Amino acid sequence: MLSLSKGQLCFADVHGLLCGFDTMFSPSLSSHIDIRGFAEKLANNAFFVLCKDKEKVVGYIAFYENRDTKISYIPSVCVIDTYRSKGVASHMMHFLISQSHPDINTIALEVRKNNNSAIRFYQKQGFVEIEDRGEKILMNKQILHDMTEQEQKYKAFVLNDSENNMGRLVNGCDELRYLLANPEANKIFAKHNENEILTYATKFSPFYKQFEGFKSLQDFPIVSKQDLKDHWDEIAVPQLAQDSNICTKFTSGSTGTPFKMILDKYKHGRWIAGNKIFRENVGVKSHEKTVFVSETVKDKKIPQERMDRDNVYYFFMPYLDNESLTKFINDLKDQKVKTITALASIYDAIARWIASGVAPEWEGDFIAVFSVSEPLKETTRKIISEYFRCPMYVFYANEENGVLGVEDGSGNGLRANNVDFTLEVLKMDSDEPAEDGEIGRLVITDYFNKAFPIIRYENGDLLSVVHNDDGSLYIKEIVGRLADTLYTTDGRIVPYFDGISFMEEFMDIRQFQLIQEDYTHFRWLLNTDNHSYEDTIINHCKKLFGKDSEWQIEYVSEIPKLRSGKFRMTVCNIKK
Repeated sequence: MLSLSKGQLCFADVHGLLCGFDTMFSPSLSSHIDIRGFAEKLANNAFFVLCKDKEKVVGYIAFYENRDTKISYIPSVCVIDTYRSKGVASHMMHFLISQSHPDINTIALEVRKNNNSAIRFYQKQGFVEIEDRGEKILMNKQILHDMTEQEQKYKAFVLNDSENNMGRLVNGCDELRYLLANPEANKIFAKHNENEILTYATKFSPFYKQFEGFKSLQDFPIVSKQDLKDHWDEIAVPQLAQDSNICTKFTSGSTGTPFKMILDKYKHGRWIAGNKIFRENVGVKSHEKTVFVSETVKDKKIPQERMDRDNVYYFFMPYLDNESLTKFINDLKDQKVKTITALASIYDAIARWIASGVAPEWEGDFIAVFSVSEPLKETTRKIISEYFRCPMYVFYANEENGVLGVEDGSGNGLRANNVDFTLEVLKMDSDEPAEDGEIGRLVITDYFNKAFPIIRYENGDLLSVVHNDDGSLYIKEIVGRLADTLYTTDGRIVPYFDGISFMEEFMDIRQFQLIQEDYTHFRWLLNTDNHSYEDTIINHCKKLFGKDSEWQIEYVSEIPKLRSGKFRMTVCNIKK
């Protein structure tokens, strides 16, 4: 897995870097410059973007940042031979731009006139020829004034937020960005924010008033999603629950328990900020053209105007056959999409399709790819990263809370969002804290939802974390849910989440499980007292799985949990 970083290097590291890359240049670097003198200059004045494959540096960009002239100048760029034509240089350039100081509005560099491949590359990145300098050409790229689609839409977003929202979204992004970069400072803010939400809840939430004399977070009970549903009216803060600015989120949940969550305006802003900043951390700026592959979001009927405004589009892909996938790839290229987010099971299907040899060559320009909701196979990551020529990151989030953690390219796992949440990991057989690296039950306390305080919420996920000395928190491993692949009656794969996501609107179904016996026969197990949904469920399923599919619905009092503590939402008994 490739990772990116920005920073300054000592002389020894710079000298070693240049010597190691010497023969990668044509002509060699040492044939026309004093490497030692060049290394001293870079160590004293330059920043570096390093691209690593594990611990091996496979590419770099050296640059000087002059805030007075507002120019970053690049004196040296190189990628080792075996990693060329894989998007490494492009990804490093995107990362450099995303990490540039706000005062910088131009990136400049020189390139030899006879280096046609380099000239074409820089032109593709948006650089233009400025001056003929004999054997070289001076090229530059305006990163602020020559505004891209992303920059134009982001500028409109900032203006709208300032005029209509008192700048809350931008301020939330700035705060989250700062505290993630300064984990020592976040320790102070986190302690304050945790105490504030606990005090607030005991004053204004009927359910939590009984804990008014609390001494610590551990004085509060651990609650499940079912507990939140059963005590919904008691937990919700009456003064805010009926507010016209309340945002409502629905989730079917990894445990098969449909659930509705309300977010007050400020919490909704933090929810959005988390999505923006954790993507920004790996080079994907706010308002880069993004595609979400999700039937769930499509069902929410997001207006086209909002998608155009946010530069975020939702792609409905119920089937994963050759025709559907080919159209999907061509649409991504034609629409100049920069990043996609989808379920790991969808990427599994895409990876199998790519490996079969029938996928068209990728001609787009991705910054990154994100996988959500399910465990990501490393073989899938490798195939997808190589095909799209960009890194692939695990994105861990839920509807009711927001972003919980995202891989940051450091190799440490997922950078956890301990800015917006207290994330406890408790032992499997007790409520004692698990050790670092030990798999345990995730328990979430949300600092910012004052309409519906979420305190010590056990969401059903099992994972392990590592606390770093600087205050940063990383999720090392997520034990994902177990779910079988589902098929239509004519044998096409249906992502398991697409088969069950429509159930989220049926709030009084406590649990559900979909069982596929063979290509024609299906069973729903429903834990509910309401038997009025049968026709709606069967009609929806016939449209998705096939008109000739046959359905049976059984009502049960409980669906047993797996040994992991989770429910199995789908079961496929087809022997492949």
